[in-house]
Amino acid sequence: MKTISGWLGKPVQVIALITTLSMVLLASSQIVFRYIMRISVPWTEEMARIWFIWMIFIGTAIVELDGSQVRTTMLIDKFPRTLRMIWEGIVTFFSIMFQAAILVGSIKAYSSQAHLFFGSIPWLDYRVLFLPVIIASPLCIFFMITNLVGIGKKLAVERPGGDNK
Repeated sequence: MKTISGWLGKPVQVIALITTLSMVLLASSQIVFRYIMRISVPWTEEMARIWFIWMIFIGTAIVELDGSQVRTTMLIDKFPRTLRMIWEGIVTFFSIMFQAAILVGSIKAYSSQAHLFFGSIPWLDYRVLFLPVIIASPLCIFFMITNLVGIGKKLAVERPGGDNK
């Protein structure tokens, strides 16, 4: 599963890079157009916001792949190693449930947004806002399951009766 995670991680990182660069270029061009050339180009702001949404949700998949979530572990670090791993498994399980709920909600919202279009980009409908969630949530779930399997393997290796610190 780790090799599949690595294989899936590369395109996700490329997509995140593309969305970040696109957002920065669009925001920069908006500054140039508005303040230097004195021309208002409203579609750049809307596209930058769309790319920002893509960057956030695709970024969550990268965070889950790397296991680099921000955590406060002051209390958890005092637990024995086995208990910490069990706690990590419980938190991961509820995170998977949360991602699944977001995915289901996004799929429902995606189907109901086909008739709404952006004001300055009339050819683009609101469904584009739900695509990154529909792409990233299954990836997050897969990466979390991979991490959960790793936790289970570590627990299986633990010595019974030891402190496991």
